[in-house]
Amino acid sequence: MPFFASELNAAWRKRAKELGRDPTPEEGEVIEAELVEAWISAQRFDELITRFLSEYGREGGNLDLIILGHALRQRKDAARIHKLFRSVVNNRGDHNYLSVRRECARKFAPRTSRTELA
Repeated sequence: MPFFASELNAAWRKRAKELGRDPTPEEGEVIEAELVEAWISAQRFDELITRFLSEYGREGGNLDLIILGHALRQRKDAARIHKLFRSVVNNRGDHNYLSVRRECARKFAPRTSRTELA
């Protein structure tokens, strides 16, 4: 991860120089997202998997995990998909599974009457 961090710091400094000030937290998130996209385009999957698993071991990072998983799926890279998501499931355990299941049940529960659909 030091390599990602050093590239992120370099991108941050470059953007600060362009803006003439330090980037805001929101601009920082954009800088990081652009770097992740660049690494995906460069097919630096193993480095991203390692970074995401160390940074998002127990929580967070769902959007990054989805984006990387989608890129791996497009390339039909089943081995890396399993490496990424098996580790996430193992690290987050049953608690995360149960909370996701409850949230899905809440959002996608069948409606009790047809009048609610109108």
